[in-house]
This record gives sequence, structure tokens and C-alpha cells, in this order.
Amino acid sequence: MITVKNKKAIRNLADKSFRSNRSRNLIAIIAIALTAVLFTTLFTMGIGTMESLQQAALRQAGGDGHAVLKYITDKEFNNVKAHPLIKEIAYNRALSDGVENEEFLKRRTEFWYYDDVGTTAHHFHRLSH
Repeated sequence: MITVKNKKAIRNLADKSFRSNRSRNLIAIIAIALTAVLFTTLFTMGIGTMESLQQAALRQAGGDGHAVLKYITDKEFNNVKAHPLIKEIAYNRALSDGVENEEFLKRRTEFWYYDDVGTTAHHFHRLSH
């Protein structure tokens, strides 16, 4: 950068330039603020979208816990439940996934059993979304 001995003159020129182009400066400030809002919105929406996709994948797997085990026996469930690293575990089972009444054949129906932990988690999940 070039060094100037008369900094007072340079400062005076800069001040006059800023004062003479107030509208340009205002537009630049508004553009900078809108760009900041734009990037903040994009990042917020991106993070929200990623979280929604993860939740949808978990629900598609059969639950929204840290792990979902499907098609295991009661003995296998009790072995997992007894493990010292398991803090909380819920148990649910599909008791029926269809009906025999002709009036309801066109309707998708399911009947599930949830234990106390599963009932609380399932109920809270339904209320929060």
C-alpha cells in the first residue's frame, strides 16, 4: 500500500465522498444487511431441513429413538434391555395391521401395543408434531 504523508487531506476527501454519495452508501448498507439476512435464512432452513429428513428416516424405520430393533424375540429384547449401557427402552408390538369387516377393508388400520415408556414417548411425539 502507498503511504501518504498528508493523511488529513485523504481523510477530508474520503469524508466528502461519503457525504456526496449518501444514497449509494445507504443502498450498500441495505444490500449488506439483506445479504446477511439471506445467508442466515438459508443456513437456518438447511439445518431445519436436514433435521426433518433425519426424523422422517427414523420414523420410517419404526420409531424416533436412537436405535430401533425390529423383528426380535422377547428373549432378545430382554437381553438388550438388561444391558448396562441402555438407559431407557420402549417396547411396542403390532397386534393387528388389518381388519376383516367389509366396511373397513378400504381403510388402512393398525392396532399397536405400547408399554409405559413407549406410550409416553409416542404420545409426546404425536403432540409435538
